[in-house]
Amino acid sequence: PLAPFHLLGHLGPRAFAKAGLEVLKARSSVRESPANFEELAIATYGRTVASRFLLNYSEKLWGLPCSRLSPDVAGKRLAGLGLKTFLAEAVGGVRAKDRHVDGRFLYPRAGYGRIVEAMAEACEPGSIRTGARVARIRHDGRRIRAVETTGGDSFAVDQVVSTLPLDLFLGMLDPAPPAELRTLASAMTYRSVVLAAFFLDRPSINDAGTVYFPAQCYPFTRVYEPRNRSDAMAPPGCTSIVAEVPCAAGDATWLMDDEALLGAVRAPLEGIGWIRKGEVLGSAVRRMPHAYPVLEAGYTGLRDRVHAELGCFTNLRFSGRSGRFVYSWLHEMLRFGKDIVADVLAEAGRAQPG
Repeated sequence: PLAPFHLLGHLGPRAFAKAGLEVLKARSSVRESPANFEELAIATYGRTVASRFLLNYSEKLWGLPCSRLSPDVAGKRLAGLGLKTFLAEAVGGVRAKDRHVDGRFLYPRAGYGRIVEAMAEACEPGSIRTGARVARIRHDGRRIRAVETTGGDSFAVDQVVSTLPLDLFLGMLDPAPPAELRTLASAMTYRSVVLAAFFLDRPSINDAGTVYFPAQCYPFTRVYEPRNRSDAMAPPGCTSIVAEVPCAAGDATWLMDDEALLGAVRAPLEGIGWIRKGEVLGSAVRRMPHAYPVLEAGYTGLRDRVHAELGCFTNLRFSGRSGRFVYSWLHEMLRFGKDIVADVLAEAGRAQPG
């Protein structure tokens, strides 16, 4: 969330005072439910702050004008800056800050991946198959009967939980679903991401977990330094930074070769002094399709209709950002999983293990 004390440093006293009056006016007026993210951002922060920090950033991230985005793309990030917080931080400065921050979190020393590795270790050996891309989902109109992979293996199934993007899921169904349903799902788009990482012979860049770049002159939306979450994320005396570049799968950014993409990211990072000549030990590029569901205004009706049509399969459930078509975080993914397990056990007449 934006912090008023930090805004004062970025905007300067005059612009900050203007922004404060806008927040006061917005919060003291009667507000209707915002129809889109642009309306929500302006009603929450006023036009000065929204235009400088939120609207340009969101258009770069989602690839659409904010007037076309649902208010849901804000997640919980706009919930923290109330009028009292704004005034308290404006008067009390740094001593009053952080009241609006959404708690703290613990990070695994060996990295984020340890969470799912630990979950896999708790499962029966041999029960998880990786590197097996789903190719076909066989059904009889009432239940999913088998899942086939590109390697030619077929697995009979009793219960199915899908985290696949909905358009891909429908394309794998055999027999194929009605064309109208596939057309509906194809209107639900996803934003992809390219990650560009640089490994540096330097102990640290800064002390921030993540820094956001709303300006359009930067190709990336945010940059994070993993060792700031755990010092085990880099060798002693070294660090790394990872830039997140949003795009659409198949566009010019997605198709750019690795060296060109690294160069496009490195130049502005050198310009702000985060990378210095001679200190780059290595680099890497990773492409992540379907990273974010694009929540256009009115998306819930479309999503709910697709899910309702697929409700004919009594042993099928959806989870994850892509399967549920929601903007959510890791702790919510884990909650989705626990709830699904509880539902399956309840249907089978078994109690959930403690």
